Amino acid sequence: MYSAIPSAHIVTSALKHFGVTQVVISPGSRNAPLIMNIVADESFKAFSVVDERSAAFFAIGRAQATKQAVALLCTSGSALLNYYPAIAEAYYSEIPLLVLSADRPPEMVDIGDGQTIRQPNVFASLLGNSFTLSLDRRVIKQASDFDPSMPVNAENVGILIRALSRLQSKRIPVHINIPFEEPLYHQIDAPVGLINWRPYPTDIASDSKEESAIDGIAVQQLTSAKVMLLIGVWDPSEVEKDQLRTLIQRTQALVLTETLSNTSGLDCVDSIDTLIAPLESHDQGKVLLEKLKPNVILTIGGMVVSKKIKALLRSINGLQHIHLGNTAALNTYGCLNGHYDLGDFSQASVNLLNNDTTYAKFWMDYYHHLVSKRADFISAAPFSDFKAFSQALEAIPEAYELHISNSSAIRYAQFFYTPAKKQWCNRGTSGIEGSASTAVGYSSVEMHEKTVLLTGDLSFFYDTNAYWNAYVPSSFRIIVINNSGGGIFRILPNAKNTKGFETYLETRHDKKAEEIAKHFDFEYLSVADIDSMAQALGSFFEEGKRPKLLEVFTPSNENEEVLFDYFKSLK
Repeated sequence: MYSAIPSAHIVTSALKHFGVTQVVISPGSRNAPLIMNIVADESFKAFSVVDERSAAFFAIGRAQATKQAVALLCTSGSALLNYYPAIAEAYYSEIPLLVLSADRPPEMVDIGDGQTIRQPNVFASLLGNSFTLSLDRRVIKQASDFDPSMPVNAENVGILIRALSRLQSKRIPVHINIPFEEPLYHQIDAPVGLINWRPYPTDIASDSKEESAIDGIAVQQLTSAKVMLLIGVWDPSEVEKDQLRTLIQRTQALVLTETLSNTSGLDCVDSIDTLIAPLESHDQGKVLLEKLKPNVILTIGGMVVSKKIKALLRSINGLQHIHLGNTAALNTYGCLNGHYDLGDFSQASVNLLNNDTTYAKFWMDYYHHLVSKRADFISAAPFSDFKAFSQALEAIPEAYELHISNSSAIRYAQFFYTPAKKQWCNRGTSGIEGSASTAVGYSSVEMHEKTVLLTGDLSFFYDTNAYWNAYVPSSFRIIVINNSGGGIFRILPNAKNTKGFETYLETRHDKKAEEIAKHFDFEYLSVADIDSMAQALGSFFEEGKRPKLLEVFTPSNENEEVLFDYFKSLK
């Protein structure tokens, strides 16, 4: 059965026309007209997630996995505000979310009516655009009696075209606010065709700032340039991987990558802090850090996790920064010179850069020496966060894709190799609030059911509603590193000297994940030493009838010393 409200048919018709067919629905009455149409139409794939905050991160996971826009649908009032953290993440990570919020008629706002707030433009600073449809007060009695010549609200049609075109072209969130008047549950037995979309365009020109001409690029004037290539969060296609290899071969740049760069197999510095941190206390540290500084920095992808490389690059006078590829060109280092197509630049780079070929060789030789020391330290390290993360990451099978929570988890992940097929983390805003929901959403896509979430304890407990839905596959795996608080604060300089450190920063606790695992019918295992963890990981990824959760208890008061000893061992 379908809604009897015409505007509901216009909206769902527009969604189908523009190819937005994945919809994550949170319950309510005001959004009932759209729920009816979406559930009744087999063109849509609908998901029910009660908690709107979790629902929005779930949608991010599906958008990552399918590389398609995903719609969110909620009722009126504060329900909409719970989308805000995920909208911020999607905006800064360039993920297309379409937010559909049902609203009350405009005359009901600010008069004391229930579930009513000022919804238009509520996310204005973090959106591609925000739109509000005008209220349609008509009701269709039955589909067979519907007059196809019924006039359509041309303004609403124009709004939907602009909103959905914007969503397609920009890869950032778009909000459409849709007022509905009661009665909300009147139904008809068939959809009605209110509009023929064929005369309307399905997309608009991209707003990409990539520059097409690269002949006049400023770096062509440099001689003996030290060129560094830094790759942040990236999900490269096979074509982009080929272009990257060409770029590296032609520029002979020093390549720095991170876990989230998804570029395994390169001869590169794959643990940036392993290179830089020991230099800060090295006898020749100032000289070596100066030698590491490039003249030209080429960047690919999005956010960079390492604070140390950002600090180093920001300290360089006269640095020239060129961003490559179709992600946003962010002026992270205060010296952005241009944004170019990766393929074009990789072909032209040999004519643009007269680079110092000894620069990359020196630092790769130096780094290979550190890698050998790293292996020795990992092998001998006592049980700790450091050791637990190394064991967990190395045990992930190639068939699995890895989602990592923020804070200490993503930072520890930078030190170790993992066979996992692909790595993800919500680095747009780097918050802990939606890592689990994103991972569950990602794993709900059939081709990506083999997903593992590697998370710290605070992030895990913060997002337990992630599992309050029917879409967690039996192959889903969770590894919780439980150090009884926010372990990252013990690593930060002088944090422990803060009054009330354990209560207000570290947030010490004695919570365990076992009861949560039982509540959601997950298989539960716990370990607290090297041998038991190795034994548990030996069978953890084997097939089973239920998702599995492995909780790893580490000694909170010793973790930071092990990490500091690691850096000392590399000097």
